This record gives sequence, C-alpha cells and structure tokens, in this order.
Amino acid sequence: MLPIYGLRSTVNWVAYVTTKTALIGFTRAVALEVAGQNITCRAIYPGTSPMPAIEERLAGIMAKEGLLLERARSRP
Repeated sequence: MLPIYGLRSTVNWVAYVTTKTALIGFTRAVALEVAGQNITCRAIYPGTSPMPAIEERLAGIMAKEGLLLERARSRP
C-alpha cells in the first residue's frame, strides 16, 4: 500500500509530501536495479502515530467540520 501523500499533495505539506514521494521513487528504482539478481525490494510506510501535533490536528478537523474521530482520521 502506498502512502497517500506519495500520490497526491495538500496545502502546507510540501516537506512531508516530498519525502513520501521520494521513498516511493527510491524503492522503485532499487527494485529495478536488483531485479535480475533474485532480490525483492519493498518499503514499509509507517502510519501516523498519535502524537500531540496529530491529536491537535484531528481535534481541529473534528471541530471545524463536525466530524467524529474515525471520519476525521480519514481526512488528508
């Protein structure tokens, strides 16, 4: 599964989107480089951890859009 911000962007997330896109490109390039050597190249893209900044962002989305927690988590 690819991280969503490796496929699309959003306002004020330039650095984050850039790193996710770079990881996807790097993984694909390495996979092609070693394809003939019976080596598999995969990347693990960790999800968001519940840190204070993330919790604040979710609370803001919930308040602004009147969403429940699960719906707010699915927003970009």
